[in-house]
Amino acid sequence: MTVLVEGYVSPIEGREFVPGKSADGARKVAGTVALVQGKDITLVADPGMVSGGG
Repeated sequence: MTVLVEGYVSPIEGREFVPGKSADGARKVAGTVALVQGKDITLVADPGMVSGGG
């Protein structure tokens, strides 16, 4: 398996979760995209989550 794009989760500036003070906790996320190669298969696993809309 080869990671083509590494996913992440990070807080949105100004919307950080503060226990007991903020119920928001919004996050920016992007899924990991991976290439899986075997004897009889080549597969790209892409959950379809991108950081920028289009």
